[in-house]
Amino acid sequence: METPMTSVCMSLAEGVEQEAMNNNGRIIRVDENLYISNSLKPGMLSSIKDLGVKTVINIQFESEGDFNSLKEDLTRLAIEYHNDPLDFEMNAEDELDQVLSLLDKSQKPCLVFCEAGIRAAAVGVAFSATRKKGAEVLGKLEAYEEHDILGPTYSGLLEEFTKAGSSSKLKTLVAGYTASKLSNCAKRPENTKISEDLYITGQLTEEELKDFAKKGVKSILNMRGPAEAGQLGLGVLAREEEIVKSLGLKYVNLPVPREGPYSDELCARVKDTLNELLNTAKPVVVHCRTGRRAETIIKQADPHFLEEHTESKVESNMSKSARTLSSSCVMGLCFGAAMDLGKVTLPLVIREQFLFRRFLMLKMFLGAAASSALFLTIASKLSPKRFQHVQEIFMKPLAAKTVAAVSLGAFTLGSGMALSGSCPGMVLVQVGSGVPNSLWTLAGGMTAAALYGILQPRLIPLYCTKSKEKIEEQTVMSQINVSYARLASSLAAFLFGVIYLVEIYFPWTSSSELPSWAKPWINTLPPHLMGVIIGSLQLPAVFMVADTLGSSQAYMTLTSQPLGLSGYLQQKLVHWNGYRMGLDNWWQATYLLSAISGAFLSSTFTNTRGLAHGVPVVQAFIGGFLSIFGSRLASGCTSGHGLSGMALLVTKSVIAVPAMFAGGIFTGVVFQTLNAQGYTGFLKG
Repeated sequence: METPMTSVCMSLAEGVEQEAMNNNGRIIRVDENLYISNSLKPGMLSSIKDLGVKTVINIQFESEGDFNSLKEDLTRLAIEYHNDPLDFEMNAEDELDQVLSLLDKSQKPCLVFCEAGIRAAAVGVAFSATRKKGAEVLGKLEAYEEHDILGPTYSGLLEEFTKAGSSSKLKTLVAGYTASKLSNCAKRPENTKISEDLYITGQLTEEELKDFAKKGVKSILNMRGPAEAGQLGLGVLAREEEIVKSLGLKYVNLPVPREGPYSDELCARVKDTLNELLNTAKPVVVHCRTGRRAETIIKQADPHFLEEHTESKVESNMSKSARTLSSSCVMGLCFGAAMDLGKVTLPLVIREQFLFRRFLMLKMFLGAAASSALFLTIASKLSPKRFQHVQEIFMKPLAAKTVAAVSLGAFTLGSGMALSGSCPGMVLVQVGSGVPNSLWTLAGGMTAAALYGILQPRLIPLYCTKSKEKIEEQTVMSQINVSYARLASSLAAFLFGVIYLVEIYFPWTSSSELPSWAKPWINTLPPHLMGVIIGSLQLPAVFMVADTLGSSQAYMTLTSQPLGLSGYLQQKLVHWNGYRMGLDNWWQATYLLSAISGAFLSSTFTNTRGLAHGVPVVQAFIGGFLSIFGSRLASGCTSGHGLSGMALLVTKSVIAVPAMFAGGIFTGVVFQTLNAQGYTGFLKG
């Protein structure tokens, strides 16, 4: 049935369709007061001026493009510019009212534009329709009810609007009807094929869903919110889950707001969901309304994600995974052996370090910190891009944390070290070298990691800053005008100098430093040399793993595995679940688990396995708990802040390290004062 309304819709639709096919701008006259366009390119400005346009209204969101130059050009032509976003997803009625109200108030003629022209055409029809009697327009639209033009929502909406008699809702209905007609005419955005396993696209029709199923796609990730499903012209979205499941595909709905920037929690959830689907139900099709929203949040979640999943990258993923995990194994073996041979894993050595009676731990720590700074300086020269990448990875969790939270976490970590005679990375080495009750220290750490994962959503308001620091603002270099290479190499030289002085006064071979069963150069090696070996592991960490040394994150990875059994818990505990999968999480777990083997082989070969004394069970458990909970609160441990953060010259790490030692010294001195035999005396037996 042909009506004047049909003619108007199809006339505008033909213009939009032609534009979409030709991929160029086109201006269409609605009446003497209004023009519409699909885009506004520089070459069209003279035409706008010739038409006598007084006002330009952009109904796109600012995130859909850069309009600054357009504003400047229009200002030079003495044409008013307004931005009033319109979308038929959320608050369509109010948004359309605002645009039409702006049209009424603006100098005529006006030009309304958007990217594809569909929303602009809908405004044009609504603008014309409101100049007719509402009943007349509704009567003409009723003729299309039997054709179900707007999908299953049309009949109900039409009945509702008829009863309401609201001119505002009438305008929404007319515009929605037009948008639906134009959507069928205009050329749809093409699917972006990232690889054989991943596609990103706009809203899919039922036919397109069926086509993807025929191509072998296994899952659909829909990033549109449930509130969008009932809007005008979106009938297929309301039935998408039903359609997808009827095709035997996996359906996941993860709503993402139209406008960014997006929270870290939402980004982590998107990345985890994508990784899980790519691991269990690929190929995957990700869609939102146009595909732009999906691409934006994926890039915010991980700037390298799409690059890593392109065809050429996917082909090398298996070899990359094998290379990363094998490198992590070798690094872990070296770490475990070096720690065991330096004898800093003895609880007595840790406890008496905080009393300044033994200095093996300090020498190893300073050696590792100095060589970390040296080798990261080398990395920054060999590959500035890779170095910047690992910097960003380290600093990202710290960006929103307050200095108070980092300091408190580091202090708590230090207290845990004094109690357990261990630290997050060291406890696995102690397990390998047979230190009594080290498994209880490990159990305390695992318990703390799980508890932190559960409590993290409630802790965020307590320790987060109001605004995140930029990467360049988080380093010592931002405070002084000195390059990283010069400052880091100076730090390395200074720390090596401190080691030299400490060694003069407290030689590592003296009986006051080593237990009676430890023989220098036979079953024990210089702790500062072992520290240098550990620091040198920063090079393979940067170039083989694309990260820096750390330990406490592995506890989150290992304890988060049960979350895979519950989709509900994955949604509730987004932060904890974020550690569950992915090579960037599992490399560190592999590294630490391999350290057990390294220490086992070293202590077995040197016949020192099981010779050390351990701390009591309760102290081991509580100390392990405090160490890991403090590390997660501070977003770093002795390896993370002490070796990597210090070497990267991150300001909060430079603060965290003294706080960590302060916690250990305070706890050690208090414990020793109250019960000297219970703190260090029994360990000497």
